[in-house]
Amino acid sequence: MSSEGMCIAYNEGNCGPPARESTCLVAETRAYMATFYHALALSLESGTPSRPPLPLELVRHIMHLAECMLTCESLTVKSTCHRGRAQHNPEYENVQADTSETVRKLWIHTPPLAQFTISKLCSVKLSTLSRNQGWVSSPSGGNWSWFELGLYETSSSNGSSSDPTKVRTADLVLRRRKDGSELTWVSHYNNIQCRDFRWVNTPTGTFGPNHEIWSYIREGDVVGVSLCARYPAWRCIAKSGVLKFSSWFEPILAPRATQREEKKELKRHHGLRRLPNAV
Repeated sequence: MSSEGMCIAYNEGNCGPPARESTCLVAETRAYMATFYHALALSLESGTPSRPPLPLELVRHIMHLAECMLTCESLTVKSTCHRGRAQHNPEYENVQADTSETVRKLWIHTPPLAQFTISKLCSVKLSTLSRNQGWVSSPSGGNWSWFELGLYETSSSNGSSSDPTKVRTADLVLRRRKDGSELTWVSHYNNIQCRDFRWVNTPTGTFGPNHEIWSYIREGDVVGVSLCARYPAWRCIAKSGVLKFSSWFEPILAPRATQREEKKELKRHHGLRRLPNAV
């Protein structure tokens, strides 16, 4: 494994998820993009004097090919570090390997997802303020400190929960493929030699519309983030993290027949208003 070229790293102070003061800017940007996408869809569906109008299904297909998507702010998951979780760093999440076996620790996760939500999702990205143990004796031997995304289901013991939208980490079980392999995927690696916490992100396009995670996810699943380490002394330490999803933009356009009727009604209305002046 190698982290070089597989992740993008930034200093703690100058990058990462948006700060609190930029929340309004993020909301304004999302609103602007939604307005732009809607105008684009309306233009494609309405046509021009030199181009015929397109069917709504074709408009949707074109916008999917163009990857017109919006961030699902309501589904964003942020980390909450609890004291006593990490050796020497009580405010941080931590996992350490002692053997050649991979050690995985579930960190943050979504609530169980509804089918309606799943059908619209097309991308997910993880950002972590994290590091490894701070030293590597043999950098050429690979990078063994990383983060994974996985699909989880609730155990049968939690099936009678009064609130199905809330689930405890202890009640989650990692799903497996038919061949027995776990439904997990690498998001990104920590910087291989760095004592400071750095913002590291999922490489752009990793969990895009064509990733297999979308073919495996099903109603009721939970998307979880795990800290991972392998081989003695390797550690994965996380200070903060943000999991963001994006969904397809779905244009809301009236059927063309309805649009024609509305135009006729509008012309008739304006015609009646001009009638008294026609004498």
